[in-house]
Amino acid sequence: MGTGGRTRRWAAAVVVVASVALLAVGSLGVVALGAGGAGAATKPFDLVGTWEGPYRYPSPDGVVRESYQRLVIERQDGANVWGYDEFVDKDGQTLRIPVLGTVDGREFGLAEKSGFFSGRILARNRVAVRFFLVGERPTSFHTVLTRRTS
Repeated sequence: MGTGGRTRRWAAAVVVVASVALLAVGSLGVVALGAGGAGAATKPFDLVGTWEGPYRYPSPDGVVRESYQRLVIERQDGANVWGYDEFVDKDGQTLRIPVLGTVDGREFGLAEKSGFFSGRILARNRVAVRFFLVGERPTSFHTVLTRRTS
């Protein structure tokens, strides 16, 4: 075999190596762009406002009760929020309990003295929430709340 065969094989090997290198660099660029896009800081959803809606919940005494939920977020600092949970209890009294929590993407969580909300943002003025009451008379409910004011 003459030098022409070796030269062609060597040239073919260089082309293969160069192609693999370009693919690798291209892949790294895509990964870097993807990571930059996903990891880029985004402004948290503005949860400030009065969110309201009806709900039904199972009571510990075996009765399904109806009530009305008002969740007021008074202040937001970045992803952190503060406000209060206002609802009508089984005796018809309006109760107000402080809440605080965080917003992360399209989800949020709020804690209060004896329970917590787990929520998902559906639209600018609609959120789905699930509330869990813990303690001596635990219960839970799910509802969709609409923002009445912001």
